[in-house]
Amino acid sequence: MSVLARLEGWLERSIEGLFGRRSGGVQPLDVGRKLARLMEEQKQVSVSEVYAPNSFLVHLAPPDYARLASISPRLSEELEQHLARVAHRQGYALVGPLAVEWSEVPDLPPGTFRVEASFTPAADGRDQGKEGGLPPDATTLVFRRPSHREAPSPAQPGPARAAGAAVAGPPAGPEGGPQVVVSRGPDAGRVLRLRPGENRVGRAEDNDLVLGDTNVSRYHAVLVREGGATRLRDLGSRNGTRRNGEPVGECELMDGDELQIGLNLLVYRER
Repeated sequence: MSVLARLEGWLERSIEGLFGRRSGGVQPLDVGRKLARLMEEQKQVSVSEVYAPNSFLVHLAPPDYARLASISPRLSEELEQHLARVAHRQGYALVGPLAVEWSEVPDLPPGTFRVEASFTPAADGRDQGKEGGLPPDATTLVFRRPSHREAPSPAQPGPARAAGAAVAGPPAGPEGGPQVVVSRGPDAGRVLRLRPGENRVGRAEDNDLVLGDTNVSRYHAVLVREGGATRLRDLGSRNGTRRNGEPVGECELMDGDELQIGLNLLVYRER
């Protein structure tokens, strides 16, 4: 273990030791640190993968629960994104989507919290596999570390790409029509101006929007522009697609919708 890692661990343990003495109540930053450490502590090493917990329950005292209740959905989304980055950095495999939930526990002292972690497979009815509930590869979300040879795909369309393909640069003006902008993540800054019909998103070079993030499937999703509306359809991607924090298979998009594809956050704009 590096000196930096040991120092980080010591700092986190020191911070955790203050939880019971906080007068201002539980802080989300402390929760995020504890969840990331729990993911590391409870990982399971298999033959070809390292599995990490994907489902977390945060127990709060009534005053802290009441204080955070109004922002808990947004906090859950932020913490899930934080854990996705941890999983990506460590190369962990997950047995289902990341989820952070909250629970009120009357006997907890104010300013303290407890967390539980578990392996919760995707709720798609498929077999969970044997021994420890680890599913087959088809149900596993795998967050790969990008290797030094895997540079992000070029922003400009290659020769096999369609004329309406994504380019890097500022969003189009009002005359540009509907578009998807990568606002955050490894491919931030890329823009896909939608044309009528299908607009594919993925890592393969013949997609209309090519994303270099290795957590994105080769053919991840498609945006269908038809009759003045845009529909999103996931193409059976490895790590799934989320709209406004919720997993989706197919849905109609509204102006301002946020799409999570791999570690990228995309924003849909009507014009």
